[in-house]
Amino acid sequence: DSVKGRYTFTTQNNYSIALYPTYYFNDEFSLTTGADFTRDMQLNYNSSTFYLGFGLTLSEKALISVGSSFNILNSASYYFSAGLSLDL
Repeated sequence: DSVKGRYTFTTQNNYSIALYPTYYFNDEFSLTTGADFTRDMQLNYNSSTFYLGFGLTLSEKALISVGSSFNILNSASYYFSAGLSLDL
């Protein structure tokens, strides 16, 4: 309740379209590629991002994934991600 007293919270409309299909080459290797578009109506701002990622299954309980994305419109942002998933 103390936060509500200090800030005014509002909502705004944003629209997003995303498509990220994953292609499985075999039981161990997958490729994910895709793009998204976001429109911020209040700030009059567009953002489009392209993503490319790979997945490698090490065993039934272990998966490594690596991916990167960048902003298509102005190339101002570039992200790299990596993960290890373990099913204990």
